Amino acid sequence: MTKTIYCPEDRPKAGSPASRRDERRSAIIAAAEALFLEQGYDNTSLAEVVKRSGGSLATLYEMFGNKKGLLRAIAEQWRDEAQHCPFGDEEVAMPPSAALAHFARSKFEIMKSPRTVALARMIVTESFRDRDFAVGMYHGVHLPTIQKLADLFTAWNREGLANFPDPAAAARLFNAMIFADAHFKTLVGIDEGGIERQQLEWSIQLFCETFEVC
Repeated sequence: MTKTIYCPEDRPKAGSPASRRDERRSAIIAAAEALFLEQGYDNTSLAEVVKRSGGSLATLYEMFGNKKGLLRAIAEQWRDEAQHCPFGDEEVAMPPSAALAHFARSKFEIMKSPRTVALARMIVTESFRDRDFAVGMYHGVHLPTIQKLADLFTAWNREGLANFPDPAAAARLFNAMIFADAHFKTLVGIDEGGIERQQLEWSIQLFCETFEVC
């Protein structure tokens, strides 16, 4: 799976102020994620993040606001890794049904990874503590994924490659069918292995047949 942060024409030139700023931001996010995973979100101080990433506390506060802002930035990066619409180069070359299946299987594996599970548990815990954080995560991390799928389904309708009466509702249904049950089990530590993957394949097939995805 290829993660694309910038379109080629938007990518800052190497050595430019924008490029250096992006490198600094990425270094802070990487250090924060590593420390959160190593010793826990609550046990990690911003001073430790700065010590590992370099730079200064002033830069960190200017870029992220606080530790919650850092956690949100990590979650947004996780979102971008876990979904890419209208998919990467490999999926674009496939028929829509095959592309959707490939996307679902790839995202399923990412969501089952120990890293994703650990980050998701941090996000859920902090969301219970802070409603504003929870709302921000919902609108900034969850809804963009649904909207990108809805846009993709709308494009497939227009091209005669699928029949989605309501692309937005179909996007929510797809997300729920494919990921909700498996993700919940993972968060609470239940692993049914092959059963979950059988359910995944059945759900993909049912979804494509129902909405006539070519």
